[in-house]
Amino acid sequence: LLVGHDDDWSRNRYVETLNVNAQSMKDMEMDNEAMGIFTDAIEAGTELVEKGSLEDLMSMIFAFVMRGDIEQKKGLIDMYLIDRKAAISLLEEMMSMNKLDDISVLVRLHQDLANTYLTLNMVKEAEEHLMREVMLNMDGAEEYIREYVGRDK
Repeated sequence: LLVGHDDDWSRNRYVETLNVNAQSMKDMEMDNEAMGIFTDAIEAGTELVEKGSLEDLMSMIFAFVMRGDIEQKKGLIDMYLIDRKAAISLLEEMMSMNKLDDISVLVRLHQDLANTYLTLNMVKEAEEHLMREVMLNMDGAEEYIREYVGRDK
């Protein structure tokens, strides 16, 4: 129904529909199909961003995060890191424009990257994301240390 319509409203609904479709594929453990559909959503969303017509940046962030989750599950760590960084970049952009209502997703993504970098023994990169997480949410640092380092207060 939305394929072939080039107006901005239809293209925005198309991105949303792709995300829902990909999520359902992921829920059915059809990860390869889901990755492909999330990629389509990212490409369609990118076209809208370039035109300044994307209605909801969270639709892009969702696609990057969900595709990254699948990539991590499949051991495609380099791709996972790229998608996580893309999602973080978009969230940081939203925050800089005062359009991010809740920073918890951004904080969690920084924690995820810090943890991944630590498991890869990339301490400098891990520290960068941990420090950003601390700047965003002081309470989150204590939680992170308890969860990932195994220390008490």
